[in-house]
Amino acid sequence: MLQRLISGVYRTRPVRVRLPDGRELAGPAPGEPELTIVLRDLPTVARIAANPELALGEAYVDGGLAVEGGDIYAFLDLTAAELSGRPRRGPGPGLATPAPAGAVQRPAARASQRPPPL
Repeated sequence: MLQRLISGVYRTRPVRVRLPDGRELAGPAPGEPELTIVLRDLPTVARIAANPELALGEAYVDGGLAVEGGDIYAFLDLTAAELSGRPRRGPGPGLATPAPAGAVQRPAARASQRPPPL
């Protein structure tokens, strides 16, 4: 599952991922990897495989993910460059999914129209 994720994201710029047991995974991009992402424990690997958008940041903050050959900003830049121009899997906070042609869109509720908090 993790190999499929790496291969799907890092298609044009090489990156290496080192697993806790020392095995290394790489995407299909040719050449020497620009960075090595080190995953330090199996729970981190499982969380990233299940939900990479959330788990990558958490793993870095918790110390379960480290970057060799650069820093977290280099990793984020490389990842953003690889993902630019690709459609997202689904909407997230602040992201809108285009409505189908002819669909009626409702405006967002104003704060004065929301029910009071409990």
